[in-house]
Amino acid sequence: ARRDDWAAAFRPRFTVRTDLPRHQFLLTGTADVRRYAAIEGENSEQFELLGKGTIDLAQRTEVIADAGFRRGIEQRGTAGDQFLTDTPVSFDRTFGGLLVRRDGGFLELTAEGRIAETRYRDTRINGLPVDLSARDSTVMRARARASAPSSHYSRIFVEASINKVNYKQSVPFQRDSDGFGVLAGMLLRLTNLVDLEAGVAYIRQNFDNPAIKDVGAVNF
Repeated sequence: ARRDDWAAAFRPRFTVRTDLPRHQFLLTGTADVRRYAAIEGENSEQFELLGKGTIDLAQRTEVIADAGFRRGIEQRGTAGDQFLTDTPVSFDRTFGGLLVRRDGGFLELTAEGRIAETRYRDTRINGLPVDLSARDSTVMRARARASAPSSHYSRIFVEASINKVNYKQSVPFQRDSDGFGVLAGMLLRLTNLVDLEAGVAYIRQNFDNPAIKDVGAVNF
């Protein structure tokens, strides 16, 4: 059932940033409007609006907060595109995060928390409406990282993270879960512009539904 087609994409972008000696606020907006010549059902509109602020507390310490909204689609053929829908599956995602970072010196520290709420828009298959609200979810993540020099050109680091995934509906079954990860590794400064980082970790995800097997594995 292969069909040839061609598409045109319009991708505007704007950026507004402050011009302050220390603190900074950034506002960006992007869009991706696609139009197909033959298969008009693949036409789509995506956009994102992001605000980000950086507060320089001290010489080596800063606080970064960001929040945004995204209207996106799941690309055809990817894991999320599970159905032969008439048009690409679209979703609305609201997200935000807070990061505290201390760079330079002997001990470098990072702590970050993020939250994202995704709501799927209804779609159609062969003209019939399909409710995708069972996929609506909220994902919360947090991580902490510390590193120290092992030589003039390298640093060792350890990182711990936790996450929690909540679905708006428990249909067809309960899918909520929470998990954690621990990571250790080394960062090598190959040049003034290039760093190489490698690490090994253990990750685990525990599901609230006892019928779903918990997952634990080595990560890298």
